[in-house]
Amino acid sequence: MRDVVTRNGKPSKRFRIGLRSQMALLGISGGLVTGVICAGALTYARLVQSESNDSNKLKDHIASLSQSFLESRQIANDFIRKPSDVLIKNHAENYERQLSDLGYVETFATMLPDNDPLKAGDVPALGDRSLRNALS
Repeated sequence: MRDVVTRNGKPSKRFRIGLRSQMALLGISGGLVTGVICAGALTYARLVQSESNDSNKLKDHIASLSQSFLESRQIANDFIRKPSDVLIKNHAENYERQLSDLGYVETFATMLPDNDPLKAGDVPALGDRSLRNALS
């Protein structure tokens, strides 16, 4: 602390920080602010990446479901032409895969907010170009 003389001539005690200390405090506070911003950005990036991963999983299960529907149709056509136990077994395996994929899609849809178009069923048909572009 230094004695500083005021206008009325009386000494007053004022706390003064030196220039080096001011620069050090400015550097430390800048580093702390930068660290907090980086931590917030990393948390946000983790959240966005998690949503992206969930979206990709949903896309994969929907694509698998679509593929298994096509395979089921092919198996049914083959069975009509030439019935066999192998086709029955393939159909059963395909059916189990469809149930698994559909279960994942239903679970994903129940976690969505109530106003989400996917939960409301307001999603365009799979043949729609905009949906195909969104899923690719």
